Amino acid sequence: MTDLVGVLGGLSAGMAAGVVFFGGLSATVARISQARRPAVLMLLSTFLRLAFVIVTVTLVALAWDWPAVLAALIGLLVVRGALVRRARHAARDTA
Repeated sequence: MTDLVGVLGGLSAGMAAGVVFFGGLSATVARISQARRPAVLMLLSTFLRLAFVIVTVTLVALAWDWPAVLAALIGLLVVRGALVRRARHAARDTA
């Protein structure tokens, strides 16, 4: 039971990290053409998004065992796949 809680906690933490990471990437790309210093915006955004993911995975690793960390990484990839599929669908609809 404890392993299941850890895996589900890791999965949900990874999915949340994925939403923050890829949502932040989307917001950065949308704003980059209007930024006075696009390079600074991109570097700062990348640093903050990576820091968030690293902290999230580290907290999962400290709270649970390696299956939860693996589940967190899988959750991150699941969100990425869902957002890529959504973007492709939106691009197909506008074309």
